[in-house]
Amino acid sequence: MINTIPKVSIIVPIHNAGERLTACLDTLISQSLQDIEIILVLDCPTDGSNIIAKQYAEKDKRIIILENQTNLHIGNSRNRGLEIAKGEYIGFSDHDDYRELTMYEKLYNNAQFTKSDIVLGISVSVGNQNESVRFPLSFPNNDLQEYALLDLIKGGDDLTLTPKATNIHPNIYKTEMLRDNNISFVDTNIYTPEDRIFQIMCLYFSKTVSLCAEPLYYHTIYLESAGHAVQYQSYKSRVNGKMKVYEFLKINNCYEKYEPAFLIATKKEFVNYIIEEFHYSKNLYKVFKTINYMKSLPFCKRAFRNASYSLERYRIGGKLIRKAISLLMCI
Repeated sequence: MINTIPKVSIIVPIHNAGERLTACLDTLISQSLQDIEIILVLDCPTDGSNIIAKQYAEKDKRIIILENQTNLHIGNSRNRGLEIAKGEYIGFSDHDDYRELTMYEKLYNNAQFTKSDIVLGISVSVGNQNESVRFPLSFPNNDLQEYALLDLIKGGDDLTLTPKATNIHPNIYKTEMLRDNNISFVDTNIYTPEDRIFQIMCLYFSKTVSLCAEPLYYHTIYLESAGHAVQYQSYKSRVNGKMKVYEFLKINNCYEKYEPAFLIATKKEFVNYIIEEFHYSKNLYKVFKTINYMKSLPFCKRAFRNASYSLERYRIGGKLIRKAISLLMCI
């Protein structure tokens, strides 16, 4: 009897990927692990990406096409893929990224050997100037799951401000674990960053997490990326995302355990959002509107009154501005 369950389902939301879509799809259909399912979610592209995706689907029966009737953005597009995925594990790709051709074979073999719910991987960020940065540089050898979860809730260390396990693209997740715990993505029209929120939920519920330390996934970063969109980067979306994490920790009765880390992340991230709002708008009314919105959250004042983090990465001016904002937020 032929096994009809793919080893890995890869979900790829597609909007306007441009010429980068070809490299993405080529490195999926040519994976050394052939027993995969590729779910392309067409999120109302206007640049012909839908035509390219359908041409690939005509030639490769492992490709499934879903078409959104309206623009759902990346969070709900991924959720559409999650609803129909049949694979034992699930992976995610952005429409303009690519990977080593052995990526899913190595991740799946790791998952089988370690019996893991999650295999964390390493990605290489490739930017506009062709620079490449491996991320993360390292993970600890012991207690990987708790380290990654705490680092995400804390918002990374004070030097990088980026959690080591923030990227979901180089990883795979056991489908059974996701469905047993009703894990899905938030609506990115309202909440961001969706990857961190999803990753926190997954790490919290997973029984076993392992690491594949070889860089296999190439994440392209450029000015037109969805992550740089005004709506995605808006303070309101990101503050709403922080509220989502708070609610998750509360519902699962673990807020007290992670509160110190959560409050540190809140303080340093909210300060940065306020500075960014002034930098882009040059409008004090909008800045105070941002501050008032943040203060409406139940944990905001507690974060600014009780949490602390190092300002050593900033120059004198940056330190003074952050200290002034912190005092204002305590009122």
